[in-house]
Amino acid sequence: MLAVVPNGKFHPGFPIGTDDELRRIADEYWLKISLPWLQQRTAVFRQMAPDATIIGIESPEHRIYLAAEDDTLQTMDEFLATLPG
Repeated sequence: MLAVVPNGKFHPGFPIGTDDELRRIADEYWLKISLPWLQQRTAVFRQMAPDATIIGIESPEHRIYLAAEDDTLQTMDEFLATLPG
């Protein structure tokens, strides 16, 4: 299994270009509430699927697969290269 999760200092639900004050409030909430929750859920996932590959990608965009397309593709290529056959 491969899981790609948002990670970093930006709230992924508010795109670049969001009003500075709203961005600041959203990022603060992300760091204090959402990111710790996500990290806890990721730890549970890791425990339940110890052989899974979990990659955190920092992106201020909700669709991290698109916003960090190069990182996502590299991660997928590296993961697929580890599979047998």
